[in-house]
Amino acid sequence: MRPYGKAAAAGENDEFEHAAAILHPKLGTEVRRVLGKGAALIPSSKKRGGLGVALDIPLGHKDAAFVRSHFDGMEVRLNDAPRSNEIMVAIAVTDSGRPLARVGGLTKDQIKGEDGAEVTTLYHRGHRGSQRNARSALGLRNPDVR
Repeated sequence: MRPYGKAAAAGENDEFEHAAAILHPKLGTEVRRVLGKGAALIPSSKKRGGLGVALDIPLGHKDAAFVRSHFDGMEVRLNDAPRSNEIMVAIAVTDSGRPLARVGGLTKDQIKGEDGAEVTTLYHRGHRGSQRNARSALGLRNPDVR
């Protein structure tokens, strides 16, 4: 399993921050324990809404945040959740990236899985002297955007 993500929706009378508290960091720790490793942060989203609100779960590679072929999303909806004082939580896990991805950047074969952000790894190794050049070497379109 490679791409994963998580999302939560607080009911109309619940606190938005309660949804965030469920997602970070305890849920992430358990997801990594079950799936094995997972050096990159688990992409997440949260919102507040009523019955039938859609959760848009962002997906990313579990071992490297900048593998663009694994940038994706999944919509999850339960017709009767979340109720006014409930929090709905969903986790999405897939077995591969998008089929026929053509957006460039780091490939899954280049992942070292040391810190989840291969840009950071290249930067700390002194790749041409700067984080900007490390981002450029990975094929990131705008190396000035962080």
